[in-house]
Amino acid sequence: MDTSKNNQFTRADIQIVSQERLLSSYLVVEKLNVKFKLFAGGWSNTFTRERMLRQNAAAVLLYHMASDQVVLVEQVRMGVLELSDSSPWIIEPVAGIIDEGYTAEETAYKEAIEEAGCTITKLIPVGTYIVSPGISTELTTVFCGLIDQLPEQYANHGIQSEGEDIRLQVMPSKKAFNLLKPGNPMSASATILLQWLQLNREQLLAKEA
Repeated sequence: MDTSKNNQFTRADIQIVSQERLLSSYLVVEKLNVKFKLFAGGWSNTFTRERMLRQNAAAVLLYHMASDQVVLVEQVRMGVLELSDSSPWIIEPVAGIIDEGYTAEETAYKEAIEEAGCTITKLIPVGTYIVSPGISTELTTVFCGLIDQLPEQYANHGIQSEGEDIRLQVMPSKKAFNLLKPGNPMSASATILLQWLQLNREQLLAKEA
């Protein structure tokens, strides 16, 4: 049977047989029993999966064109606590959860001030990605944020009541690009935004000139 046909499956082609809330804390986790239509026709058996219900997020790479430097943040991340040969303190772009009543753009402006003490003068949309489609509902929208003034190198920021202890890393863009070297684990937002800047840096600088 030819299974190469482009099937146009929709949300109606998967059925939730039952669902159960397993955890309601910092993470919200639920168990689903589901079945879905098969590419070859018919329906799958009912199977069980867990998923995290997560608010969407925004991340922004702060870029100072006049000095060709980027502003990144360094903080501890529990998800990489046991990652072999790597520190759980990782370097990544400014980011935050999109609270109710806020847009992704508003969140980027707000987080830039809270986490880095920077005021964005121009926000450039880069894209949106699914964080972990197998287990999470979270979408992250990413931006490049142009700034006119650099913060102090290694200054500490973050909201203590939210458990944040953030150190800034201000560095030339080419040094930041070296973070993408093989063997250096990076967050998806860092990888996407640094690669975007690699591709678009010359064009941005040409416009500034």
